[in-house]
Amino acid sequence: MIQILRLDPTNASCILSFLSGRVIRISRNEDPENSNVHFFTSHFFSTLDDEGPEAVSSWTEKKGIDIFAKKFVFIPINQSLHWSLCVVVNPGFILNEFNEDGDDNDDFPCILFLDSLKAHKKTRIASRIRNWLNHQFTRLNKFSDVIRNDAELKKPFTKDTMEVFDPRSKSVTCTTTITVPSSLSCGPCLTCILLSLSQLSVPYQDNSWDCGVFVCRYAYALYVKRKERITYRDLGESRPYLHGVITDSAEFNFNMADIRRLREEMKTLIRRLSVSYVAMKKREEKARKERKMKKIKIAAESVAAHNFQGQREKGDKTGDVEESVGEKEKVEKSEKREVVERFENVSAGSFLV
Repeated sequence: MIQILRLDPTNASCILSFLSGRVIRISRNEDPENSNVHFFTSHFFSTLDDEGPEAVSSWTEKKGIDIFAKKFVFIPINQSLHWSLCVVVNPGFILNEFNEDGDDNDDFPCILFLDSLKAHKKTRIASRIRNWLNHQFTRLNKFSDVIRNDAELKKPFTKDTMEVFDPRSKSVTCTTTITVPSSLSCGPCLTCILLSLSQLSVPYQDNSWDCGVFVCRYAYALYVKRKERITYRDLGESRPYLHGVITDSAEFNFNMADIRRLREEMKTLIRRLSVSYVAMKKREEKARKERKMKKIKIAAESVAAHNFQGQREKGDKTGDVEESVGEKEKVEKSEKREVVERFENVSAGSFLV
């Protein structure tokens, strides 16, 4: 019930944590070594932003994750009470940007920045991501046999080689004021319509609280496209770049009604899972207590055994001492008896004389 209450529209963090976890679990059903996607939590970018690339090296190093073997690297961002999503695309193909003999069928590396309110600064965020990519590139010594002493290739991720794309809103907002008869007024002007059709775009939210749900929906749309290649051919000869991959794709064809339905589906799912979840937590707590009691019992038995051994050794030493004293007393008594007997014999002899 607590989780359901937290699905209030003003609490996007709960929704994002829940649904992004669901997508992550889907991806973990794949073979980790062969999976071509990786999901970070929002703490990843927060740490990267505050402390730099070195502070997040262990996030991939300890698990043996090579981000350059991934097609999509999902990085959710939570700043200033707002959520957005940064997706690194084809980072392992960055050297294609330096290949003058490449063709349109080569995989295209880039960054997708999806923000349903355009509230975050894409330039600063993309810069942090590129710095991290260059750090990882150096740490893993990638393509060392190719780059050799080429200084330009030692930090290949730049704003020119790893461009950031931030799709606009699919909704049309006309700000042009044209005085026409009311009978001829039919909506946005033609210029605004043509402009919207020429831009890379995705659905945007029409309220102030659904950013978390949108981030999850964006992530899911790209996740289901993980087996499709993104190549230089998808750029086209002119803008909008990646229009077929993003704007015109069925995966990004959703609206606010879908978002509201998704929120309700999450509530229903939580209700159904709550019984199993509570039972699971009780089993875990019981097992934890049993492990704790077992450790206490083992420790008590160990102390008791140690004390018993100590008492036994002390008893052995006491017995040895008592035995030694007894022998000494016997010797002394025997000597006294001999002296007495001699004296008595001497006395008896004198009397007889």
